[in-house]
Amino acid sequence: MKKLIKTMIVEDERIILDDLLAIIDWKAEGFDIVATAPNGKIGLRQYELYQPELILSDIRMPLVNGLTMMKSIKLKNPSIHFLILSAFDEFDYAKDAIRLGAEDYILKTEISQEYLHEKLQTIYNKMNHETDTAITAFEKKLVDYISTPMIHCIDDLNEVFETIAAFHTPALFEQIYELSCDTVYQQFTHLGVPDKFKKPELSAYADLKEWLYKCLKDLEEIDNLVFKKQYPPIIINAHEYIYHHYMEPDLKLQTIANHVGLSSGRLSVLFKKETGRTVNDVITDTRIQKAKELLSSGRYKVYEVSELVGYKTSQYFSTIFFHQTGQYPNQYRKGLDQ
Repeated sequence: MKKLIKTMIVEDERIILDDLLAIIDWKAEGFDIVATAPNGKIGLRQYELYQPELILSDIRMPLVNGLTMMKSIKLKNPSIHFLILSAFDEFDYAKDAIRLGAEDYILKTEISQEYLHEKLQTIYNKMNHETDTAITAFEKKLVDYISTPMIHCIDDLNEVFETIAAFHTPALFEQIYELSCDTVYQQFTHLGVPDKFKKPELSAYADLKEWLYKCLKDLEEIDNLVFKKQYPPIIINAHEYIYHHYMEPDLKLQTIANHVGLSSGRLSVLFKKETGRTVNDVITDTRIQKAKELLSSGRYKVYEVSELVGYKTSQYFSTIFFHQTGQYPNQYRKGLDQ
């Protein structure tokens, strides 16, 4: 069954509205008509009540016209989609609507089942592609975020939610909510404590973000406990030093050995014996994981990321990044945008 897109029709001519409602099976096309309105003033009120994702609107209407209504709603919800109902003598207005962000226009004189089907399927496919892309990006960032053994902060979580900022609609919330719950549950399960997960009852993005942040802090505590049970204190100390100093270009085995009070040779042997990895492996993994986060944010150039994670040159950073991930930094970032 098709996912239904909540739709509102705003049209002041009753005969045209009735024709639109009757000429096609809207639900079969993937649209649920949740409201109608005879003018832009009532359309604004209906929008607040029903939160449609798509609005089909006439342009010339009494009280508040279609363009004014569209501007007002777009200010509140830039991601909402509009199809304009236009007569031939309103074509200049229709072009204005396109410039304001309307997807397309429907000529009233051309309305037929075939014509409407073509227009609706185009917008249906576009809207679903946009939301699918946003959800995929959200999932990738959320998984990267909660699986990163770093100290999390609310700004990082805000970056995760930026991927769906333009799609903060009630219709999308359920998908994001379920995806978030599944992702967090998997992480609790990965740490061996699935019983610690409690699925909340939430209905708003702000509440979901707050719940996620709390879960992530809980996961950090559990992760730390698991880690501390698994390794002796001196190894934990070395790990924590790396996590807090990875951004220093001169961080190396000798520096960490001095911090924990061992010779570099002794620390190297003990670290490898206890963890199965070298100190340099952990330094590199930590830097590359943090680099992924910074690249994902889209706020930094490659050379800036290189400096922020402790590499003296962007060329060397790119080489290490490729060795670890199979992609160069720019390729990794482009992959996130696709």
